[in-house]
Amino acid sequence: DMERQFDATPALCVMAQMALWNFLAQNDKQLPRLHSAADASRLVELAQEVGAAWLEEEATNVADIDVERVSKVALYARTELPSVATLLGALAAQE
Repeated sequence: DMERQFDATPALCVMAQMALWNFLAQNDKQLPRLHSAADASRLVELAQEVGAAWLEEEATNVADIDVERVSKVALYARTELPSVATLLGALAAQE
């Protein structure tokens, strides 16, 4: 069911991002710790809560989140975001 998977991808990405924002709000604006299984599992829980709320509001038809993808967001968020910010800053400085 490849078509359904591609239709769900944007919603899953937004759920993961909203879960990350909720995590930041609950943890003094700290990203999940690098390679922390506890933080990854908490982020998965938050993403499931976001998904459940969306299903109740009929904002999406995506019932399941991609646990592996959300876990990877948590496990590597501290290393990925600063690198991207550095790259964007360097590109802006060139202009």
